[in-house]
Amino acid sequence: ASADDDAPTAPPPPAGSFVLHCSSATERECLDKCILGCSAQAASKVAGVGPGTPLVLYNIQTKKAYGPLRATGEPERDLVPGSFGGRFDLHIPFERVDGAPGLLFDAAVDADGGGGPTIGVFVSWTSPKRPRARARPSRRRRR
Repeated sequence: ASADDDAPTAPPPPAGSFVLHCSSATERECLDKCILGCSAQAASKVAGVGPGTPLVLYNIQTKKAYGPLRATGEPERDLVPGSFGGRFDLHIPFERVDGAPGLLFDAAVDADGGGGPTIGVFVSWTSPKRPRARARPSRRRRR
């Protein structure tokens, strides 16, 4: 078991928090450089972020959310050039709050099939903004 497995589950982030995703490959870079990144195509999802905005970093592979974090600026293109291999070029600088980041929530099992929250303003860990996939009828032929 990892140290994170023993961490207490904290309440959800404050209202108005913005969620940004990372993977296991980019999580350390986010935390070391104090920037969260997304593609410039997702700019509308983080348009309300500015200094003081509460942020959450959600690892889409481990299903763990980290925070609390606080934005120290607005989203900016290539704030830290070369970060994330140039793949996520819209960067949001942040500072840690109260010794963060700590494990906020382990969303490995949630009502959205483990999908966790979407990028943007935090609504819930089950992301009601994302429509649930409908079950497809079986295409097996009966004999």
